[in-house]
Amino acid sequence: MVESPHGTDEHGGDFVRLRKLAHTWIPSQQDVDNAVGNLRSAIAESARLLDDSLLGEDRRTDLLRQALEFHHRHGETSCPVCGEGTLDEEWGRRVLDQLADDQARLTTVRQARNAVGQHARIVRELVARVPALTTPDTLTLSTLARAQAAHTRWAQLPDDNAALPEHVAATYPELAEATAALRAEATAALAELLNIRPRGSLGDTTHTENLARTAATAA
Repeated sequence: MVESPHGTDEHGGDFVRLRKLAHTWIPSQQDVDNAVGNLRSAIAESARLLDDSLLGEDRRTDLLRQALEFHHRHGETSCPVCGEGTLDEEWGRRVLDQLADDQARLTTVRQARNAVGQHARIVRELVARVPALTTPDTLTLSTLARAQAAHTRWAQLPDDNAALPEHVAATYPELAEATAALRAEATAALAELLNIRPRGSLGDTTHTENLARTAATAA
């Protein structure tokens, strides 16, 4: 229901705002599901690769690099750490193979982390694309407050990328429902305004034609 305490000649600006509200964009359910699903998969893969053993492996890699550098400087010698093993050419070849394996795994982990960041950015950009809702100057829309509140909750994203999927999945249904109701009411308000005549000039269609032209320009 559209309510206005003002005269009909003051509705021109409201017509443009109503037109925008009637065409308010939000992502489709499929767009949201795809973005959230990709982020969830990336988070799960990163968690699978980044386990406690990787931290120990990273420290071992640093130690092996230092031992290999020591071997290059001093040649064949006893291990400076345990004093029992021998740092010879065969040991050096084994270390180089181990370092290559470690580096490959670390590269995979970094790629998984980067994938989380990339998919999180896609989700955040998708959320940010939903425009702020304009408020008509002289008209009251009963569905506007709920839609604005839903938009606010949708846009309040957590800093932690791991919490993003649940937040977006939880807030989207209300955003979609509230926006659909707002679109319907704004569309009905547009139709009502098109039928308004200036008071005292029931046979004059100029005002209605002007509003129609305004709507076409705003489209």
